[in-house]
Amino acid sequence: MRITIELLVAAIVILIVALVVLTMFGFGVRTVSSITEAENICKQNAAAACATMIGVEEEQDLPSNVLTYKIRVGNKVVECGEFLNGCKCEGGRLINC
Repeated sequence: MRITIELLVAAIVILIVALVVLTMFGFGVRTVSSITEAENICKQNAAAACATMIGVEEEQDLPSNVLTYKIRVGNKVVECGEFLNGCKCEGGRLINC
């Protein structure tokens, strides 16, 4: 019985450590083939972020995590903030893009 509990605890600890490591290092920079594709991905992410802000009717800035999302285009890494200048959220929608 004691060995079973020890194995169960060890398995849970290993699972938690694996999830933490994947969370910290598992999300790399996405690679795309064109600037247009990168811009579309950034706008989709921004629109999804705005959709979570339903109920906020006044104009709001985009969340910072949307602006700092990195995408590799060829050998250059760009941040979504380069494509989303002036974009705002209003009423759950992306505006001014």
